[in-house]
Amino acid sequence: MRRESNIEGILQVLKLCIHTGFAGIFNETLYSQSYTGTKHLIETFIREVCEALEYLRANAHLYAPQLTRFISACNSTWGTTALCLSGGGMNCMHHFGVARSLLDHGLLPQVISGASGGAVVASFLCTRTDDELRAQLVPEYIQPRFQCMSPASWFMRFWNMMTVGYMFDAEQWNNTMEILSMGLTFEEAYRRTGRVLNVAVSRRADHSPPTVLNYLNAPHVLISSAVIASSAMPFLVQPQILKEKGPDGKLRSYAAYDTQFMCDGSVDADIPANALSEMWGVQWIITVQVNLHVFPWQAFRNR
Repeated sequence: MRRESNIEGILQVLKLCIHTGFAGIFNETLYSQSYTGTKHLIETFIREVCEALEYLRANAHLYAPQLTRFISACNSTWGTTALCLSGGGMNCMHHFGVARSLLDHGLLPQVISGASGGAVVASFLCTRTDDELRAQLVPEYIQPRFQCMSPASWFMRFWNMMTVGYMFDAEQWNNTMEILSMGLTFEEAYRRTGRVLNVAVSRRADHSPPTVLNYLNAPHVLISSAVIASSAMPFLVQPQILKEKGPDGKLRSYAAYDTQFMCDGSVDADIPANALSEMWGVQWIITVQVNLHVFPWQAFRNR
């Protein structure tokens, strides 16, 4: 069809091919036997679809009306892609490397979620423009600023555990997070970068489902406050009350949960796929899982 310049034929075939359930080619078992790709037939099919899309891009000026309708249809059926960053303590530093690679290839999604340590990295990504990330997503910038693990000595951590029940000082974490998140609220970050930050938190006092905070349901909540709450694991940091900016610009307890303490979101919603699908139409998720205890079970997943 490309050789014949049959644009209508190409569009008709692509409309049939570009949807999530086509021929079962996205069944996860097809990708569980090899670290690089899947069946040759599927790879050939995907390559042909990409070449057809590249042909349309190269000739967009000739078929603008048809392509506009085609893109609109694809947007409604294909869905959005999200980047989900798991918790995992200091292993979450690996998230920065994945984000840098996606950024360099122009593939960093607009929708990004994080829980616990993943929320720290997600907040960093969603408060900076692409140009700022290119300059700052380097070890020389990140390592000196990623110093929320305080006090520095294990003796003081042990002493804190024995005296107050938690290793780390939430106030020190807050100071660090204010720097990493630039002191922005969810709404301010979205307006600044266009990226949609989602932070998973859990309520300590009841068995309610986890909450995924973003600029729609918590526009004025401080990102730093949400991230610390998402990282508040037992014996590490005490549960937190969310903070928001009031109309006068002063900080106050978040009105929706003004007396409720929030804690580690990775326990209940490490990868909040359902919430992201409901709120943002996410169909595809790039998951970065750095919790070491997860990997031994992957070999048994599809058996």
